[in-house]
Amino acid sequence: MTFDAVVFDVDGVLVDTDRSYTEAVIRTVQHFLVREAGVRDDGSAIDRGTVRAFRRGGSWNNDWDLAYGLLAWLLAAPGVSTRERARHAEPAERAARRTRDELARAAGPALRWSWEEVRGVFEELYNGSAVAAERYGVAPRLHLAHGLAAEETVLLERRGLEDLAALGITKIGVVTGRTAADFAQVRARLPFGEGLAVATDDDGHKPDPALLALVMTALDAHAALGVGDTLDDLRMAVVIQKMVQPAKSGVLFTVDPVQRRRDRMVIEAIFGLGEQVVSGQATPDHYVVDRAGVSKRE
Repeated sequence: MTFDAVVFDVDGVLVDTDRSYTEAVIRTVQHFLVREAGVRDDGSAIDRGTVRAFRRGGSWNNDWDLAYGLLAWLLAAPGVSTRERARHAEPAERAARRTRDELARAAGPALRWSWEEVRGVFEELYNGSAVAAERYGVAPRLHLAHGLAAEETVLLERRGLEDLAALGITKIGVVTGRTAADFAQVRARLPFGEGLAVATDDDGHKPDPALLALVMTALDAHAALGVGDTLDDLRMAVVIQKMVQPAKSGVLFTVDPVQRRRDRMVIEAIFGLGEQVVSGQATPDHYVVDRAGVSKRE
């Protein structure tokens, strides 16, 4: 198959959001546990490995939902301290396969804040209180002058687009879980020209394949490569892919997604269809490959 377009996700693909969105998720959960639920603070209840497990294990592309779901997950667990709740909570990989509403029901009356309230604290942390109030109507709780969005760095270099153009791929699109306003504030820093086709959360929610179809139609694209980093990105594309019967299936990360190391790549693979990983029926083998081509299984 010949590709004439590439469609990018934004967060974790075009922009490093480890110190912005991921950190906002972690701090939002910690805020409600400690400052509002009165749980004793003996360390962060959520680490980056847990966030990664949820994003890759279920429909958690939306970080508002993720913060709410993680809070509900920990409120359902026993313990008087933050770390104790994390130790006794249902395994993250299993909890990630449940929906936001299922986790909320499991938390019961301990979850006494609405989704909108959790979203509000997240937005204050990410955008700062003034922007959160103006953009999303948030009633400030934290009163922060600045948000974590300032910590974001762009990953895509213009050279990458030049390499794609050399392969004959010049049609570029974006499907993002960001709102149009949140995408606009990072758009100017990305090395794209005027012909960029974009679908945001204002147009619909991942993994709805209509978002991908919207962008491909705007690009007049025949076949597109999709570049994402969550299970919802995969689900959005799988709907329009022809099923094959592979001997092996896997995903290659050209940058270590956990350690954020550019000197090594990570491969996760299984025998047979990748659907086994998507559905949670199998755990993939994990390989690390350095830039010299030396690999090891972990």
